[in-house]
Amino acid sequence: MKYEVKWTAHNQLIESDYVDSLNNSGAESQVRSMRGNMPGFRVIGVYGVRESSNNHSHCNSNTESSDSYDELSTIVAGTSVAAGGLIAIIGLFMLPVGIIAGVIGGLIGWLGWKFATWLQDRGW
Repeated sequence: MKYEVKWTAHNQLIESDYVDSLNNSGAESQVRSMRGNMPGFRVIGVYGVRESSNNHSHCNSNTESSDSYDELSTIVAGTSVAAGGLIAIIGLFMLPVGIIAGVIGGLIGWLGWKFATWLQDRGW
């Protein structure tokens, strides 16, 4: 499968390399071996790419099946942030035990947001 690996280095804009690999980590390793000696090099993201006849289109393009995957990450993020916020607000009215509820609510929202971005990075 073809992958787009986005990367940056010291004093450069975000660049992309397209490589063939079996998985995300293999694609990242290929680009690291090609570009890793540049000062400040770091990989920003690895994305699966579907090839059409003469141009590249991302796997998360606007097709019917991938829209539901985009909605999944949005639903996960929205639900976790809302639940965490609700727990934190309820905790305000239950002081001093509410401080723990506020921390737990914030943690739920943050972890949900991170999980949703992880899902979105993998095309879900």
